Amino acid sequence: MLQNHPKGLKPLFFTEMWERFGFYGMRALLTLYMITAVSAGGLGWSNGFSLNIYAWYLGLAYFTTILGGWVADRFWGQRRSVVFGGLLMALGYFLLAIKGTNTFFIGLSCVALGNGFFKPCLTSILGCLYKKDSSYRDSGYAIFYMGINLGGLLAPFICGYFQEIGGFETGFIIAGIGMLVGLATFLRGQQKGAFEMVGLKPQKVDKKALSEKPLTSLEKNRLVVVCIWSILIIAFFMAFEQAGGLLSVYAKEYTRRTFMGFEINAAYFQSLNPFFIILVGPIMSVIWGKLGNLSLTIKFAFGFFLSAIAFGCMMLAAQEYQTTGSSSAFWLVLFNLLITIGELCITPVLWSNVSKITPTRYLSFMMAVTLACVGIGCYLAGFVGSYVETFSTMEIFSGIGVVMVALGVISLAINGKLKSLVEGGIKKKAKKPVLA
Repeated sequence: MLQNHPKGLKPLFFTEMWERFGFYGMRALLTLYMITAVSAGGLGWSNGFSLNIYAWYLGLAYFTTILGGWVADRFWGQRRSVVFGGLLMALGYFLLAIKGTNTFFIGLSCVALGNGFFKPCLTSILGCLYKKDSSYRDSGYAIFYMGINLGGLLAPFICGYFQEIGGFETGFIIAGIGMLVGLATFLRGQQKGAFEMVGLKPQKVDKKALSEKPLTSLEKNRLVVVCIWSILIIAFFMAFEQAGGLLSVYAKEYTRRTFMGFEINAAYFQSLNPFFIILVGPIMSVIWGKLGNLSLTIKFAFGFFLSAIAFGCMMLAAQEYQTTGSSSAFWLVLFNLLITIGELCITPVLWSNVSKITPTRYLSFMMAVTLACVGIGCYLAGFVGSYVETFSTMEIFSGIGVVMVALGVISLAINGKLKSLVEGGIKKKAKKPVLA
């Protein structure tokens, strides 16, 4: 399966898998840790305050990618930035395992800053291993994305299990160990020359020459398109990241979680999204292949509409709760299935298209811009969710659903213009479209 891909794909796959294991393992426990009573090993904070902290943390975790991308492009190179970011994230997880408010906030800050250096640079290294016109680039990013979700699938179960038997601090330690395993995998791949000359410290002479070379009009247009795509994903992640915030609270406090006499840990529900990605991802790849030249912005529209339907299901869950005092776990399962399909319409092909149309000297920075917009969406997710003590869950779910429908319509409306900007210099007879 990997014979047509660069040899760096394999170590990058496992590096990202273990890094995301740590990231999503901590994420699965974070909100639950904050809202759990002190007597039960948590911090005992209110739902609203905890979701506000969750908002700031996730927002910073992605917004710091602008700093990380800039430092990598100008000074360190992607490889050194990946190592620095990984070490900082591991330190953050271990600090979270130490009881205390100060260590909690220092630990969260370390994870957020570390992610800013790690995430955009690892993604950029993968893109640079492929030739610009390689037909295997999209496939490579799809494989890479499976690594992300394999880590995301295992993390809530494993970290949640260790949290059950050893407390939250044990779950955070397991997340930190996962990060160190990912970092060791990256260094091993680097030692074996898997990344060729990609990601090294930038040369001063080359940087000066590149900075003096003006962008063409086509390159400028494509950068504008990347920025518009990035703005659109703000709204999507505002909806999507309710899974780790408000829906984590919903699973713990509003949902019937008993199955065959056993109570299901609320953290386990966060494995549903990566499980469905692994299950449905290959099917979606076949569908996109059958549909042929379907632009990314049209896929965005599909993603927004599916997200709207997902929140429609949560409105039904909220209605059941209002009637019976609890709601079925079935609604959370259905929500995760629908929003996962929506995610597959947007996220995996977004990174591929950004790496494809962005000028090389701006690649890490533009990857960072898209990730920063993910961060803004994540912040808004926690901010919106924090109003659960002011508005009912029905009102919040319905409001998000309306926004998703509106963004789907807007995506359809602007698709033609964005496609013409991207393909401005491409002859109409070209066999392969620029947009995935």
